Amino acid sequence: PVFDFGRDSEGYYLAQEYILGRDVDALITASKEKRGTALEPAIAQYIAQEALKALGYAHTRANDAGKQMGLVHRDVSPNNLMVSARGEVKLLDFGIAKSDERSTKTQAGVVKGNLFFMSPEQARALPVDPRSDLFSLGMVLVCALTGEPLYSGNNVYDLMTRAAAGLTPADVERVRAGCGALAEVVLQALSPDPAARFPNAEAFGQALAAVGRPASSAELQALVETLFAGELATERQKFAVSA
Repeated sequence: PVFDFGRDSEGYYLAQEYILGRDVDALITASKEKRGTALEPAIAQYIAQEALKALGYAHTRANDAGKQMGLVHRDVSPNNLMVSARGEVKLLDFGIAKSDERSTKTQAGVVKGNLFFMSPEQARALPVDPRSDLFSLGMVLVCALTGEPLYSGNNVYDLMTRAAAGLTPADVERVRAGCGALAEVVLQALSPDPAARFPNAEAFGQALAAVGRPASSAELQALVETLFAGELATERQKFAVSA
């Protein structure tokens, strides 16, 4: 949430919620370093299902006249999913979001977003809709479950080419090998053809729920506290209000 906005001597500012926690990228990295493994399927599933609630809310927003705003986040990635110390999952940074009501539009041929997680149509600078965000969340799930992004490359051109082409047969096998029971749901989200993906965030969430029980917010909270106990204690002390 944005609590306030204004202007000071250095320019314009937004005052937003301070979230005591870490993003999913930090969570994956710390889990690998301290536990020797990426995130458990139930934890990754819970994070994804909570993120889908946020995406579903954004994708279906309408203006005061009741017209759909056409919001697409365009930058769903582990860095933009925050897990709080209370086990909450929050979707951050709508800075490059597409909206039918934006006063400025992305220049034709310009690609915005994270190449490791973007959909083929986004990498090709083609029109995108909410199903592009669902593809990106599928890529986040792969990273959370395997500990590494699915794509790799030596430079921006290599990554752009990989993202624009979509999954190779080898990529599909990596997903099946690394994502366990969630693999087929993830692969549907990662279909190169948007029409073959889930039609909306709710359908994606229902498919995940059908696989099995996700972790709870309490279990996610416990993991965050286990991995970042010292750092979070320091932050709590820093922001503590004296009696």
